[in-house]
Amino acid sequence: MPAIAVPSLLIAQGAHPKIIQEQLGHASITTTMNRYGHLFDGLDATLIDGLDAAHAEADNVRALSSS
Repeated sequence: MPAIAVPSLLIAQGAHPKIIQEQLGHASITTTMNRYGHLFDGLDATLIDGLDAAHAEADNVRALSSS
């Protein structure tokens, strides 16, 4: 497995950069972000979609509990 595969999979699964740093044995988060920071690009949209879904679910729960 290529060296970039593990951090790539961790990032795709939403792992926090600090956890990735620890798993890779980097002394500094700066090292991790300098090497793999570009892999976090585009995850903002995923985060926003997840927040939108959580908000919609909360609205549904509130609507059901008030009826």
